[in-house]
Amino acid sequence: LIPVLESERDSVLQYLEPKLLTAPAIALQQAVKEVLFMVHKGQKSMNESCELLCENKENLIESILAREDVIDKLQHEITGYLVELSRTNLDPDESALIPALVHAVNDAERLGDHAEAQVELHQLLKENNLKLSEEDRAGIREFQEILNAEFETIYQMLEQGDAKSVEEAVRIHERLKSLMKRLTDDHVKRLDAGGGEVQTGVIYLDALAHLNPETLSRMITSAPSGALFLCLRRCEYVSRKKKILIALLTTPVVAVVLFVLIIGPWPTYGDSDYTEQGYYREAMAAI
Repeated sequence: LIPVLESERDSVLQYLEPKLLTAPAIALQQAVKEVLFMVHKGQKSMNESCELLCENKENLIESILAREDVIDKLQHEITGYLVELSRTNLDPDESALIPALVHAVNDAERLGDHAEAQVELHQLLKENNLKLSEEDRAGIREFQEILNAEFETIYQMLEQGDAKSVEEAVRIHERLKSLMKRLTDDHVKRLDAGGGEVQTGVIYLDALAHLNPETLSRMITSAPSGALFLCLRRCEYVSRKKKILIALLTTPVVAVVLFVLIIGPWPTYGDSDYTEQGYYREAMAAI
């Protein structure tokens, strides 16, 4: 593969090479890497949207919106590549991975949509001269921290095929759901006690909702993610079986070649002058 400069990475697909379609198994592995790259992009936008809301870093707006364009482009190009890949000679387990990857691509694209929605919430705050309270910003930060932990388990799950990370990801997602309920309840209590603007409160609750996208839940527990993870494990298993079979078939050949190289060619006697040897003369004299 031709290396891609970091400065070009936002606009160039690094892992998907059309020529690899002649080697479907390898092309499939590369497609998984590109999907993971999309998820990383979505995570970065989610984090920057938190910085925008909590620290008012408006210089990040352009970055978030530009990255959303890149994510949309990645969605289009990866989906097209997967369609072409589905027409190749894949094993049944590898073929089952294609629809799961398409679902994952669509879910990764929605991460950018959620970050873009956070930009709109920031602009709404600015237009109405509103500010999030210290408690609101602390809640977003707490959510952000756990959300990043959830992303890490997703990477371990899909990059390393770690079954334990699936269980951990589910636990973290349950923590996010509990946190969402606690933060929402606490905020409603503050509003009931006369603390804060109602309009600000609505924007804050919308921000929390965008930080708790069902996208991540699907990547972990429901059909797209469950299928994606299980298909990856099956493909890895099939790949291991192929490697073992190849090893069993090639080991005898390698052993013979090494024997010949080390011991030398088999001895031949057609051209040897055995009649001049002492043992031959002694034998003939005895006869």
